[in-house]
Amino acid sequence: MWKITKLGDICKIQSGNSIPVKEKEVLYRNVNEGLPYVATKDVGFDGVIDYENGVRIPPNHSSKFRLSKKNSILVCGEGGSAGRKIAFSNKDCHFVNKLFSINPGSEMASKYVYYYTQSSDFQNQFKKAMHGLIGGVSLLKIKGFQITYPPFSEQQLIVAKLDTAFAKINMQIAAI
Repeated sequence: MWKITKLGDICKIQSGNSIPVKEKEVLYRNVNEGLPYVATKDVGFDGVIDYENGVRIPPNHSSKFRLSKKNSILVCGEGGSAGRKIAFSNKDCHFVNKLFSINPGSEMASKYVYYYTQSSDFQNQFKKAMHGLIGGVSLLKIKGFQITYPPFSEQQLIVAKLDTAFAKINMQIAAI
């Protein structure tokens, strides 16, 4: 039986932290240790994340930054890329304030939520929630988005089918 609930009730959703430019240059640029810090520019429209952007948060500074766990979904929440830059994160990382990290709970397959964020249902809710001059969605609003989902085993089947379909599509594109 499929369920309908608010995204924020079954996922941990948070926005990241900004870093002042001078601080970024002095403390976090070209650091060899720590986790990557992902900005909106590092998330491609193709869903690829550039973790090797030259900015890392060393372990002794990590408590100042929000963590997006591996298998979370990063969604751009503001500006011209809002709702259009969406990526599945295959690494733990810290992230900028203009990104949302959506970390599914135990009822949800991470990739199911990733595919949901690309659906017309999610996109329509996102567009309706946009506000302001720059255009963005608030953390409170995205937490209130509705998601429809089947039992976990069905989510896994759906994800497997979509992964296979997209792999075939990507092979066709690469062959062109």
